[in-house]
Amino acid sequence: MAVAFLLRYERSMDATNGALRHRSWFQGFGIFDTEGYGVFMLSFETHEITLLAGDLRHWGSKDGVGQLARFWHLKRPVVNDRYLFMRTEGPAIYQWRQCRLDLKTLEVNSVIFEGVDHNGLLTYCASEREVYVVQYVGQGAQLLVASLEEDHEVQLAHQQFTGIDLAEPVSSVAFRLRCKAKLHVDRRILLARSEHFRKLLMADQTMTEIDLTGEAAADVKSFTVLLRFLMTDRWDAASVEPELAFNVRDLAQSFGLPRLMAFAEGHLQQQLSGETVLKILGRVIGSATPLEKACWHLLTLEREAILKHSQHEVDEIVQKNPDFAKKLILLGTGAPSDPVPSKRRRTWWS
Repeated sequence: MAVAFLLRYERSMDATNGALRHRSWFQGFGIFDTEGYGVFMLSFETHEITLLAGDLRHWGSKDGVGQLARFWHLKRPVVNDRYLFMRTEGPAIYQWRQCRLDLKTLEVNSVIFEGVDHNGLLTYCASEREVYVVQYVGQGAQLLVASLEEDHEVQLAHQQFTGIDLAEPVSSVAFRLRCKAKLHVDRRILLARSEHFRKLLMADQTMTEIDLTGEAAADVKSFTVLLRFLMTDRWDAASVEPELAFNVRDLAQSFGLPRLMAFAEGHLQQQLSGETVLKILGRVIGSATPLEKACWHLLTLEREAILKHSQHEVDEIVQKNPDFAKKLILLGTGAPSDPVPSKRRRTWWS
């Protein structure tokens, strides 16, 4: 079952096949590998081995350019047209760091695979537009997928918070929700963390209340998650009710918070199974998000068994959502309306 996770960078990147072959700034092909505390390239043209990053004798944990970067014990790399990904152990047991080496500039940056248990990570690779991770889940394995954003500069939360003027007096904004409830938050946080609310508040600098009574998903519990996310950049609940996750997902989509939307979809994907896939897919169909792709992937693998044991739900789909029913019928046929074209049904290792 394919499940999405969130991949966060300080800069975006384009990725291609994760083979250990590459043409780059040195105008040649080569094989990349790691040994000890360094990343090396064996050139096919010169037959020379070059140390690209790190140091043979000195270890550490530091981003930097070329030999100024420091690593502990490095694992085998994954490479694409321009970037090389690598995992490194720390000096303590189960202490992991994920790094990215820019093969054009030799700059090393730490990156985050959010939603991935690095202690249970089995392997990972990169395609042209996605990163795939296989990790242990219970007694089995789980395939997780994250898309690689193109031409998009990600501003991290701590950078957004740095822009808050602490000399400015505290001024709160109230959100009026359904059931006449109100939630209050510091105006400066909204300005720093949300483009949607920043535009709204800058257009009317006297605004102290925002009416969300017409927003179906904006109940107290769901909107509290959104506001706490703006304050902490996290949503770390161990378990989440499906309806809460759907509400938060809808709010994140409405207010332009893709990171929170990824968290919500991650919670929903943890509950994805043969018994829940039709219910979840019915609410996200047409979104083209990783959650929808994970649903179609599961149906591709277990379509017959799922439909056989979900006849009541299928009857409802036929009556209430004919387009969804059509996609279920055409799934795997290769027809123009097939939701999973044949070229995308290949497994990641094929």
